[in-house]
Amino acid sequence: MRRKGNPVVFVMTLHRRDALDSAPPPIGRRNKPIPEGEDYLVEGSWGPQLVEGLDRREGDLIVTKKGRSGFGFTPLHRVLRNLGVDHCIVTGGAVHGCVEDTVREGAGLGYRLTLVSDALYRPNSPQIAVMADYAEIKKTEEALAEI
Repeated sequence: MRRKGNPVVFVMTLHRRDALDSAPPPIGRRNKPIPEGEDYLVEGSWGPQLVEGLDRREGDLIVTKKGRSGFGFTPLHRVLRNLGVDHCIVTGGAVHGCVEDTVREGAGLGYRLTLVSDALYRPNSPQIAVMADYAEIKKTEEALAEI
């Protein structure tokens, strides 16, 4: 992306330690409580770290989110519009949570979306097919060829 002059935007979930700024749906908080004392998704903890081999560079954009969708309660839509972006290639994140919510909302906002099926968590999950109405689904090699 960088070599072609395309913007790289990292959408990262970060919460306060007391989770007062957390915005997942109430059912998510109830069904998957975070154990007391666990700093999951707290800035500086292991939760929001990038996977090995992926790094942020000067000029990359960071959008912090508090809930599941990258668009919900964030400036992502405005950032993409300011950049003139109308097509997003989506990688990383949990397919059945954050990625699905982001893709549905992004499609509703008029973005063309490509999901890189082998660059999501869980890679090549059968759940990805649910999003075929909202996004093109490609493997890494296909997405790279498109760029």
